[in-house]
Amino acid sequence: MTQQTTDPDFLKRVDDHIALSNEHIKGANGARVAMSGTFAAARFTAWMCANSDGSGERMKARREEAVRIFTDEFRRMFEESFDDFANNFERYRPDQA
Repeated sequence: MTQQTTDPDFLKRVDDHIALSNEHIKGANGARVAMSGTFAAARFTAWMCANSDGSGERMKARREEAVRIFTDEFRRMFEESFDDFANNFERYRPDQA
């Protein structure tokens, strides 16, 4: 089951992050805004892992598992979103953002 179907606030948080990125893009290059958001997500995720693992040693032991889980999930979400934009390009009109 995906986050979207198990967490009723999932899409609200997604929309909030996108709204913040849309504000930032008014004064910065889109690729830089995207990289800032990606870095923020990576930092937050590492922090979340630290909180759930409870120790640096446990984090180190679970590193490869965490990297695999989160990179696989990012890839799936990115591919899904990329295909959505490509298949609906005229509707989304990225040049009008």
